[in-house]
Amino acid sequence: MELAEDEVLGKAYDARLMRRLLHWVRPYRALLAFSAVTLLSFSFLDLLPAEMIKRAIDGPVARWREIGRDEAVGQLLDLSLLFLGAVLVSLVARGAHSIIVEWIGQRVMVDLRRELFAKIQRLALRFFDRNPVGRLVTRVVNDVESLYQALSAGIVSIFGDVVKIAAILGFLLWLNAALALWIFLVMPPLFVLSLRFRRRQRQAYRDVRMEIARVNSRLQESITGVAVIRTFSREDRSREEFGALSEGLYTAHVRTVFGFSWFFPAVEFLFAIAQGVLIWAGSKCVAGATLTPGEFVQFWFYINLVFEPIRDLTEQYNVMQSAMASSERIFRILDEPEEVPNQLDPVPISAAAMRGEIEFDRVSFAYEGENFVLRDLSFRVAPGESVALVGATGAGKTSIISLVSRLYDPQRGSVRLDGRDLREYDKYALRSNIAVVLQDVFLFAGNVLENIRLSHADIPEERVVAAAEAVGADRFLARRPGGYRAEVLERGATFSTGEKQLLAFARALAFDPKVLILDEATSSVDSETEAMIEEALRRLLPGRTSLIIAHRLSTIRRCDRILVLHRGEVKEQGTHEELMAKAGLYRRLYELQYAAGPPGLPGRTASFSLD
Repeated sequence: MELAEDEVLGKAYDARLMRRLLHWVRPYRALLAFSAVTLLSFSFLDLLPAEMIKRAIDGPVARWREIGRDEAVGQLLDLSLLFLGAVLVSLVARGAHSIIVEWIGQRVMVDLRRELFAKIQRLALRFFDRNPVGRLVTRVVNDVESLYQALSAGIVSIFGDVVKIAAILGFLLWLNAALALWIFLVMPPLFVLSLRFRRRQRQAYRDVRMEIARVNSRLQESITGVAVIRTFSREDRSREEFGALSEGLYTAHVRTVFGFSWFFPAVEFLFAIAQGVLIWAGSKCVAGATLTPGEFVQFWFYINLVFEPIRDLTEQYNVMQSAMASSERIFRILDEPEEVPNQLDPVPISAAAMRGEIEFDRVSFAYEGENFVLRDLSFRVAPGESVALVGATGAGKTSIISLVSRLYDPQRGSVRLDGRDLREYDKYALRSNIAVVLQDVFLFAGNVLENIRLSHADIPEERVVAAAEAVGADRFLARRPGGYRAEVLERGATFSTGEKQLLAFARALAFDPKVLILDEATSSVDSETEAMIEEALRRLLPGRTSLIIAHRLSTIRRCDRILVLHRGEVKEQGTHEELMAKAGLYRRLYELQYAAGPPGLPGRTASFSLD
């Protein structure tokens, strides 16, 4: 799916996409207009030296005997000074143009990356289920870079090259139309050559984009799964596979180089033919007195000058084509609907006013199509009540907490908080009052303090310390250099699974949530850490509405109520003792888990199914 999207070639110019791109350039339109002025200035000044050379040859050089040596030298000195002045002004204008265009390109790239990153953060989780990380990295890095190339070296330069070519061709026709038409005979072959080059490079650049996407995807996958690669001694195979992909990228780039390697020599050959035609036809014109020697040299200068923008236009075609394809992929992400959008005027919510009552009213939910994970589900959690969710894998437990956190919206029915549908609340304010502790804890690079309060400066350090002490995290933090300012590497690589889990509990409690959700939060910790968490929960759950998912039944026996889920429906509910007395699904689950030991002892934890 990822590579199929990168195969889109795009057009060299798409008016719809260009209008959208200009939206990002509009804040800098004054500078862009000034850069166009500087471009036209040095483009015009580049034509002046030929006129001065013609005047020098037809004037003081040809007539020096007539006007005298001193007068001829004086006129040549004046023309030389004008020539030098034109060159200096052209250099200043060219330098100013380069600085302005590069600055605009960099600013637009920063603005676009910020917007793209912010949009990705707002997208629903369903988007990430179908879009690999490697693709998103390619969009934010490589595709934005392609747009930068188009802005800095594409749009404005194309405009300048077209103006320069038109001006030069006009000068040639004005000087001597018959001679100019002889020179123009090389234009049709040049056009055919450029068309063929563009077609070949089009395919070559597509191959490069595909190979870049493959390399990015494999690199991200290999780095994320490095522990698995090492555990199964797959390093050599992984290196071979990545090396093969790198070779593919190398080959694709080489094909683009080969394209330029034959195109530019061919252009130079046509240029040499044009020069030969000029020498042959121009000499006849000079001999016939229809062309002065100065005009002949001026023709020669302009012929040399006109081929440079023609070559540039061919290169800019590929830049623009790549930019159009990149912009289409970028705008596809920016246009992606936010599947859990805020209402225009959401209801405010605060921790002080929030009671914490949760209600599912005939909720049906599917991640894709009609494949419903939850079916007509209804239950209520009273304020301050702790409810455990139990069931086989795929029963819908995690889907329930995703709906409570409003990471998704249900297709049917409603999820209510304090009597209001969650869609009526501001989703960011809602989530700030709900704390979720997941089984797979993610720690950001930085320090422990920043990871617990997640850069919320309004959470004082005293509250962070109190939260860490409440869950027992202070014990291992005291042994680390720096304590709460101990360095945290990417993904918390230097912390054990149990330590990361305790930090996740401290993070949740530091926000002092009204609703606490534990999703397998104790399944990956040892017995000692689990005992510490159990002790912390006994002190912290009272007064908070809590939803607890756990396969370890010892974790949920103390909950006020247990919901037994099966295929997206509540099959049983009650306390541990009530459900055991029913001799139904819950009892079957309990007996499966403690098959190797008596209840109350840490027996064998079994993989179970209620089907």
